[in-house]
Amino acid sequence: MTAISTSQVTNIQTGSEPNTFSMTVTSDHVAPFVWLEAKGIKGRFSDNGFLMYTSNVNLTFYAWETVDDVTLRKSITVKSLMDVYH
Repeated sequence: MTAISTSQVTNIQTGSEPNTFSMTVTSDHVAPFVWLEAKGIKGRFSDNGFLMYTSNVNLTFYAWETVDDVTLRKSITVKSLMDVYH
């Protein structure tokens, strides 16, 4: 039986620049083609659409509008290729 990867965002913190947020994506297994979305918030991630072969990946979200870390946390979804099959 193959283990299914569960990826999630943890540790969202306000960055040193306005409307930037650092975060950690964690996974309990290798996760192919991980991508993140911040639904309803305009901006971009420092990396998106990547192979997650370590248990932690540090990313930055650059918001193009004013947002707080609580709202950002609620809006982020993490998916991988494994989610397409299940």
